[in-house]
This record gives sequence, C-alpha cells and structure tokens, in this order.
Amino acid sequence: MGIQHQAGRGNHTAEGGFPINLTPQELIRANLRLRTASRILVRMDAFSASAFWELRKRAAKAPWHRYITPGRPVGIRVTTRQSALYHKNGIAERIAGAVSDALGRESPMMRGDDDTMQKDGQWVHVRIVKNNVMLSMDATGDHLHRRGYRTHIGRAPLRENLAAALVMLSGWDRSAPLVDPCCGSGTILIEAALLASGTAPGRNRPFACEHWPCMPNALAEVERESAQTIQTAAPPVLQGCDVNPDEIHAARHNAEQAGVASMIGMDAHPASKMSLPEGDGWIVTNLPYGKRVGRNEGSSVLDEIASAVHRSTRSWRMTAMTADRIALKRSDFRIDHVTPLRNGGLKVDVVTGSWMP
Repeated sequence: MGIQHQAGRGNHTAEGGFPINLTPQELIRANLRLRTASRILVRMDAFSASAFWELRKRAAKAPWHRYITPGRPVGIRVTTRQSALYHKNGIAERIAGAVSDALGRESPMMRGDDDTMQKDGQWVHVRIVKNNVMLSMDATGDHLHRRGYRTHIGRAPLRENLAAALVMLSGWDRSAPLVDPCCGSGTILIEAALLASGTAPGRNRPFACEHWPCMPNALAEVERESAQTIQTAAPPVLQGCDVNPDEIHAARHNAEQAGVASMIGMDAHPASKMSLPEGDGWIVTNLPYGKRVGRNEGSSVLDEIASAVHRSTRSWRMTAMTADRIALKRSDFRIDHVTPLRNGGLKVDVVTGSWMP
C-alpha cells in the first residue's frame, strides 16, 4: 500500500521521532497500541527542490492516490529551515497544486487547525531541510494522547501519553502496588491500569489511515476488535489521593470512562494521610509546579510523601515529574536517573530513584 515503498530513503533518527517500516496491519495496530507516541506519519516521497515550480512538479509524482480521497478536505502543515524555499504559505499552495495535478481534481483546502479539522481532514506534512523535501501523510488524525476517556480535566492536566511514559520510565513491574499521591484527574493511575491489563489505549477512537484508499476494507475493525481483549491476570493495587475532592470526582469519572474504575482506589485527602499498601511498591506522580498550583506546593507535598514512606516498613521507589530537583536532593530520596523535558512550555525533570530507609 506504499507504507514500505520508500524504505531506506531519507530515513534517519531525528529529535522527537524515528523511522520504522510497517505493514497496513501493523500501522493500524501501532495507532491502537502505542502508549507514548503523539502521532504516526507515513513517508510518501523524498526529493530535492530549490524552486516553487520544481517543488510542484516533483511533488505531483508522489503516490497521492494511495492516501488522498478526492473531494475530502486536505490540510498541509509545513516546516522549513536552511532552504531556498522558506515561505510556508507558498509551499503549501504548490503542494495543494501537486495534489490536484496528481488526482485530476481539486480537494478543498483546510485553513487553521481546530479540532474538527484535525479529526475529519487529510493532513499532509511537508518538511524541507537544506532543500531536501520530505512528504508524509498523517496516519493518526487527532493526537494519540487523546484516548477518549478524559472528559473531566483537572487544574494541571497531564497528557495521557506523558503519564504513560512516566509509568514506563519508572520500571514498574505491573504487579506490585503503584501509588500516585497527587493523582489529580487520575491520568497516571488510569494509564497504569491500561498498561497492567494489556488494554490498547486507542481502542475507542478512529484514525486517519482508516479512510485511505489503499487501506484494506475492514482491517481497522478487525484490529480494533482484537484490541478489546484484556489480560485476566490478577490486577495490581493502584491507589491515589488528592487534597481536592473535585479532582477525585473527576478522576473516578475518567476511570469509569476508561473501563478501569474497578482497578483503582482514589480518595480525597492530603498525601500526608495516605496509607501505603503492603509490600514493596512504586510511587509515580506529577509533583505540583507552575503558576496554576503554586511554586512551593511541590516541596510541601514531597515532605508529605516522605512522611508516608517512613511510616511504611517496605521499600518504595519513586518516579516524579518536578520543576524543583533541588528539593528532591535535600530530602532522603536517592536519585538514580534524571530525564529533562518540557511540559506545558516549562522545563521539568523526570526523576527516578528510591527512598532511603
């Protein structure tokens, strides 16, 4: 269907992504089951161009008929750097012309990037670096972090794919207790439950590639049906708390929407009053930071977590996202690994380690 026909051409690992060859079945499966990715792009073609006429002529040779349904809206996203072609609107116009040239029919062009367009449109990604042009189709549609279960959002929401990444970075074994003492709207605990049960995070949402002319009929439905199967192993203890009762109400509702409410216990009280489950376990949390929650609240919550851990007689590891690594260093928390990243435009660290007895 063209997913592999460009294999080996222009493939290289870049910041925020990496190349992989997928069959049509694997493409659907990846959209359904990837937990930490934002979206999947399918490379259509790669060539060089330094003039607008050259861009349109060469882009028209790409296999648009495999991916574009004539008559449906088409959106074009452009990034360009260190290239003779730098005017994004001009590039988008030439790519739109190339699509029309290839299909023999104009498709309405989308303006803007609102949610409706993102869900319903056909998105082309154009990346030009040093006059090297890469044309890709968006196989995902709406961002993969939008699982469909989070209808109630707290004051400092964490994206679902980032929450899943925290759980996976923690090294959690999917059977020991996992606790979030700042659970907010429950995203970390819900993602942990989906991971432990083997539930595909994208099982309840559509994907752009389902509408491609080259996609075999009913393939997406077959893969979606198989993704409904959940592992039957004994569920782990998943426990959370938050000082705000409204957050707990939202978290319980979201857990119900995700189909994992029976796996998670959540209560409205501060971290200082939480009672850790029996046995060694993991704490995975997004410590408060930023303007919406107060600059010093993270340090206060960290003291409360330390107090709860010290009341326990077992060993507890912790993975926390924080904007105050210094506070962790001042505590009796032993840092094993730090991963810097950005969240909501702020520089933060994902810190993993263990509490000293």
